[in-house]
Amino acid sequence: MTARNIFQVVTDRTEVAIHQINIPDAVPEDAEDGLTNSLKKLADIVRA
Repeated sequence: MTARNIFQVVTDRTEVAIHQINIPDAVPEDAEDGLTNSLKKLADIVRA
């Protein structure tokens, strides 16, 4: 795989992952924890 192919795969997976993570409209008090968890989910999906 070339660097361009790898970048495209990561980009595609990231776009799919963003749609799979539900970001609430209202920001709760524990927003930092929620954001951290969302980013961890994003990282797990992209690595899959």
